[in-house]
Amino acid sequence: MNSFDEFIIGNIESIEWSFELTHFNQRLVENKISLNYIKHLIYEEDFIRYDQEPNNKYSVYYPAPASKEYDEIKIVFKCYEDKIDLITVMPITDKFKDKKISEIKKKRDKAQSSANKRFRYL
Repeated sequence: MNSFDEFIIGNIESIEWSFELTHFNQRLVENKISLNYIKHLIYEEDFIRYDQEPNNKYSVYYPAPASKEYDEIKIVFKCYEDKIDLITVMPITDKFKDKKISEIKKKRDKAQSSANKRFRYL
């Protein structure tokens, strides 16, 4: 069982947490989110959902602070056997969601266009 599995089952005391990465702390400052709030989320609150990414990374979604205009924040964890590094934190805004949907639609349209070109010659 790796550190993310321990996190999922709520055994966070056995995990060595790293909040010191420069990029992570820069993103906290840029988004005006306190480190104490992040720690509170991780240690005390339930996450909304998570997505697995390549290279033992996980995107974990939490409620945003009440003072923010967005609903969620995404925290990216890099997981090792018994350690989790916090890589970045970002707000999930409607603009962000719209951009992701737009990117997916572009990829789908490109794939369909490419498929149509191949089948045109059959």
